[in-house]
Amino acid sequence: MKKVLVIVAFYLLVVTPVFAQEEATTPAKPKSKIEEIKEKIASTVAQLNLVSKKGFVGQISKLEKTQITIEKNGEARIVEIDELTKYQELTDKKRTDITFADLDVGDYLVAVGLYNKESRKLLGRFILVKDIPVNINGVVREVDIQDGTISVEDKKKGKTFMVDVERTTIVRVYAPGQGLIKSGLSKIEIGQRAHVYGTLSKEEENRIVGSRILLLPGKAIGITAPPTATPSATKAATPSATPKPTKKPTPTQIP
Repeated sequence: MKKVLVIVAFYLLVVTPVFAQEEATTPAKPKSKIEEIKEKIASTVAQLNLVSKKGFVGQISKLEKTQITIEKNGEARIVEIDELTKYQELTDKKRTDITFADLDVGDYLVAVGLYNKESRKLLGRFILVKDIPVNINGVVREVDIQDGTISVEDKKKGKTFMVDVERTTIVRVYAPGQGLIKSGLSKIEIGQRAHVYGTLSKEEENRIVGSRILLLPGKAIGITAPPTATPSATKAATPSATPKPTKKPTPTQIP
């Protein structure tokens, strides 16, 4: 009996460590395809929660080697740039390739790229430089058909703008009961309310190249047209056309 116990003890001491060593050195089982897909989805979701596609619009206020600061409505935003960022300029509805060196403070641009929600910065993939858009509402004060311009006073902005009305400018006038009707420079009248959308001229201050102009008659918005002579006013201002009666000469008495 003692011999049997000795043999069993010897087996446990020698053989068991061998099995333990074999189990420890056994390589881990490869992940299943389902587990790999789950991990990829989790990683993608985490990235989407942090980064998303977005665009910034505004004027350049600062240029640096690795980033551009733009402002709109008093809010500053940062666009990071690298060797993969592409640049274009839009002029006269034509796009041309440019470089970072062509940018300047004051330029108006549209930047599209990857927005980081933590840093609130945009990694710019595409930057488009374009003319500065402007929108004014005012009263037509002057019409110059020969020069192709109109003068519009915007009281809210406290300025009077010179608007170039070109062949490509779309002019519409609102007529009560008819809606919007196609119009032109020759039909614009002083005193009409003008809603002008266009681009600011880089060469001259307060000058706009008109893209679209909407005209409203003064009576429709409570603006009176310049005073014109009415028949009653003309009659009151001018002497009466009826000649005054003259006294008939008294007959000479003949003795």
